[in-house]
Amino acid sequence: MIGELDSPPPSGRIGRAAVVVAVVAAVLTWIAVVVAPWTAREAVAGLDYGNVYSFAVIALVLVLLLDTLALSLGLIGVRQPNAKASSGAAIGISAVGFVGVFIYVIGTFVIMPSVA
Repeated sequence: MIGELDSPPPSGRIGRAAVVVAVVAAVLTWIAVVVAPWTAREAVAGLDYGNVYSFAVIALVLVLLLDTLALSLGLIGVRQPNAKASSGAAIGISAVGFVGVFIYVIGTFVIMPSVA
């Protein structure tokens, strides 16, 4: 019983780490969505049709990995007594990131090629 009172409360490091990873994934998503048309245009201008979507695919796979890490850390952080708010924010940001990447991929790789 005395040992329980002497232990320091756990810090919210996992929750903060989850938020940082989720924000990095969100920023990388914005960068990928802005830069992907430029890289595709450069590939087409160089007649390199095999690499039109290379940057977009690599960047979005990295984003999905970061979103998965943020979601996992957020779910771990929710079980701790501290950092429930930051863990919840990380879960929300990463879930919205998954939805955003899914909508972008459907729009870019499924809908747009069928329009042209």
